[in-house]
Amino acid sequence: MARIQDVSTEILIEIFHFALETENPLSASPFDTRRYIGAVCSFWRDVLNGTPSLWQSISFAPTSSQSADEGRALAHAWLQRSHNTLSLDFCSRLPRQLPGRVEDLLFGGGAISIVEEIIRPRYSCLPHPSAIHLSEFSRASTSSSSTTFTNPRSEFTFDERRSFSCLDAPHLTSAKLHLLNGVHPLDLRLPWSQMKLLDFGSIPMADDVFMNIMQMSAGSLCDGSFNVVFEPQSHPPLATTFPQIPVSNVIKFRLILGRHLADQDLFRLPEFRAVKYLQIEKAGGFTDVDLETITPLLRPMSSSLEYFTLLNPDEGTNTIPRSHVYHPEIATILRAVPSLIYLHLPRGVFLDGAVIEDIASGSVLSNIEALDVSVSSLENGYRIIEMVVARNDEAQRLALDFQASSSSRVLDVAIPQITPIVRLQLQVRSRTEMA
Repeated sequence: MARIQDVSTEILIEIFHFALETENPLSASPFDTRRYIGAVCSFWRDVLNGTPSLWQSISFAPTSSQSADEGRALAHAWLQRSHNTLSLDFCSRLPRQLPGRVEDLLFGGGAISIVEEIIRPRYSCLPHPSAIHLSEFSRASTSSSSTTFTNPRSEFTFDERRSFSCLDAPHLTSAKLHLLNGVHPLDLRLPWSQMKLLDFGSIPMADDVFMNIMQMSAGSLCDGSFNVVFEPQSHPPLATTFPQIPVSNVIKFRLILGRHLADQDLFRLPEFRAVKYLQIEKAGGFTDVDLETITPLLRPMSSSLEYFTLLNPDEGTNTIPRSHVYHPEIATILRAVPSLIYLHLPRGVFLDGAVIEDIASGSVLSNIEALDVSVSSLENGYRIIEMVVARNDEAQRLALDFQASSSSRVLDVAIPQITPIVRLQLQVRSRTEMA
């Protein structure tokens, strides 16, 4: 993001004034700064209302009760992390009477107040605001931009503006929400049935809330990230409330789970039929029961899933299981997703025994090309390396047999194909962990 210059409080007041007061008359004097600020605001109001793609991505940065400098640094860090082309910044020296009106901008007028970001980077190098030419800001140059809402100055209050998304952004298809300050996700009243991307990865929600969102967005969602926290006995069983939910368009899906998987229906009711990239994270790592619980989620995507990652967010801390855990349930999971190209397993879930032999022969994961796994011991690591060597030798032999059969036109016997493993990454546990 370009370096942002501070603007005087008077200029900011005029910007907010003209962005909020659409009926405010412009000054007739060509020397009045307000005339040009008002013209820019008016122009961008029209552009934003007529360019739905500007609403494609909404991100909320965290609020801060720290000093002004620390708050500004925090907000800028979030803006840079969002990688959005066009962003809103409310970390300037705002007068105390403005916070209420700033929130009106955020949830009432919405991105109209983005004019602040347009004027501020250029203001310090201009002799007079009249040097700003509206022709510089064409619709073509902004049609692919994203918008970031940030307000580190005050807490967000949704009490009176919970329907802002439907009212202000009828064409919204993407939402990335980082902080809700206690607001219920369903109170956002997003146009769920048209959402293509939903990123709630930073916002823990109950399992029934997740199911509600999936039910409303199942027909349009293509990319989803959700953080589900299970609350035992907080609601009736999911199966008594929700039907089977076909989810046919999701390609990428990330699911973050709490420590206790209370209701197994969460993994049975949604049917993800087209997921290609799947990442499941679970605090505290995966037990044998956890692996068995999530398996029904994978079965509908058996022919589509290619990239599968299991993660333990606690990796790198002292919460990593130190015992040697070989879950036979992992074999069931791998047999349920035969189309995998990439597999990542967290520390604490190891490949061993018959699973290694099955991968070597190609009877399990015949298409796998990359493995990123942990080893419980040096012996276990050597076995995996030997498995890869044996599998690649077998893949080469089958390829030569296929070429020979093709050249001799003997094609009535099907020759099984095995993909060689071209990338292997092993995580070796420390001596302390192996003890």
